[in-house]
Amino acid sequence: MRWLMWGGCYLACHLLLYVTTLRTVAAFSRENIIFRYHWVSAAIVGSVVTVAVANTRRWGDLAAAVAVLSLHGIYSMSFLELWSLAQGGYSVSILEEAGHVGPPESKRDVSILHQIGASKTQNRLNTLERLGLARGQGDSIVLTPFGRLVAGALLVIARILNLRQPA
Repeated sequence: MRWLMWGGCYLACHLLLYVTTLRTVAAFSRENIIFRYHWVSAAIVGSVVTVAVANTRRWGDLAAAVAVLSLHGIYSMSFLELWSLAQGGYSVSILEEAGHVGPPESKRDVSILHQIGASKTQNRLNTLERLGLARGQGDSIVLTPFGRLVAGALLVIARILNLRQPA
């Protein structure tokens, strides 16, 4: 039980640090920094519980260590998903733009929505290229051999889970 208590306290401090301080730091508005923040935390927790279990060599401690690591995984995945949604997808940007209040005779310029979409698309393509999954080829983009491998693996997972394919 004390493993879960310490693990819960650690995760609460991790979240509190982000909420009170790190969310105002410009670097923490980037996806890769947020991911690293959680990856480093998971590595630290994993190392600590591995050393602790190796020292005690009790099955109960092993089960508690797995529970703490699982709790960290749930926390990090939830945090990253909520952070990503809060960063504003295209739909959120549209709603924000549509929500601006002005005189009835003023018309909102919807070209900003096209710019938002183009910017988000370009950012995603840049990420795919940086990861080595795709490369630009003229006006189109093609998967690299590694990209085809990853796409194939994701397709297998989608089929196993019986997910519908996009039209």
